[in-house]
Amino acid sequence: MHKKIAFLLCIAICAVVSEAVLGRAGISFRCQCLQTSSHFIRPVHFADIQMIPAGPHCINLEIIVKLKSGQKVCLNPRANWVKMIIERLLNKQKD
Repeated sequence: MHKKIAFLLCIAICAVVSEAVLGRAGISFRCQCLQTSSHFIRPVHFADIQMIPAGPHCINLEIIVKLKSGQKVCLNPRANWVKMIIERLLNKQKD
């Protein structure tokens, strides 16, 4: 009985430690965007744009824009203007 408890405790500790280490490395097993914005933001205000594809960490495509002001905004990938920006970025990468 004690071996089972020790084994389960060891697994729990490993899970907590690995989550903490991966979290510090910038790897997350959760969605980064809790809410998204559909409001138009002029691309001239973008400092950086990050597209995180859906995967085991999150079922949603996430588009995170860092503005020149330093603010981070999660964009709604279903908004028409966001789709146009993604399309342009993907076309630039192909060229």
